[in-house]
Amino acid sequence: MSANNTHSWTWMAILLLTVFATGAQADDWTYDITRFYINNGSTSMEDTFSDNVEPDSGPYGSSTYQTTNGSYSSDAETGGNLEMRSTDAAVTGDQGQRTLFTEALHSNIRLGANVEQTISGHFEFNNGSVPDSQVEVGIRNTAGDLSPAENIDDIFVGLSFTDPGLGGVFFYYGYADEAGDEFDMQYIDVTGAMSGFTEAIVQIEISDTNSVSAYLDIGANGGGSWDVSVADFTSLNLGGPAGDIYAAGFGAGDVFQSEDEEEVPVPASVWLLLSGLALVRKGLWKRG
Repeated sequence: MSANNTHSWTWMAILLLTVFATGAQADDWTYDITRFYINNGSTSMEDTFSDNVEPDSGPYGSSTYQTTNGSYSSDAETGGNLEMRSTDAAVTGDQGQRTLFTEALHSNIRLGANVEQTISGHFEFNNGSVPDSQVEVGIRNTAGDLSPAENIDDIFVGLSFTDPGLGGVFFYYGYADEAGDEFDMQYIDVTGAMSGFTEAIVQIEISDTNSVSAYLDIGANGGGSWDVSVADFTSLNLGGPAGDIYAAGFGAGDVFQSEDEEEVPVPASVWLLLSGLALVRKGLWKRG
């Protein structure tokens, strides 16, 4: 994976285990996702969460998803809305971080190489926001047998909250790669733009050369324009290693900040990849 960012934070995992030694768990949060969409170039899936059956159920039945962290309560999906609740999240790491992440692992909707692809999530914040929490869509890879990939090649794009009531909002995008010992994150302050809005679409697009772009539609008003667009911020190694599976997903979780970089939130998926090194990575990708 390569990146063309002009400003980045990249740490080795051993440093992360020291830097992220502090941090307080966020208050309880509830965020809604009303639409999750994948187009892998040959097949598309739109989940509007309207059948009132929680993941792992979806448009392809009970094998549509796998929730790799946490599990949904039996009343989480109602009337076109899936509630992602901190009380349903898994607790991982020394800081008690809560993360709820769901991957679309059905064989029909896995991602491929050298074809244009789209992953999109429509999120609503009807209960406001909770400091030190976040929502995201992402891409993760595993080996062909769903065991941990030898080389991590993951993408994450989302919104991170630093103040209550949508008072501090950052759009973030980045990747984790190699053995999970490096990551690169970028942040754009969208607090002012989010004022008065309680929903947003977060989208990842992959080109036919495997380049990755990130997009944000504040207010989810469509119209073919984006409030924030970041073109070609990295690329995926979708063509190899041979047999690796790439799956898209969505989730929510707690955010932790480093002592050295104030107000630089760390996406929940990144912390799960990096805290505990391979032990946590193995736990994420263990299949029942």
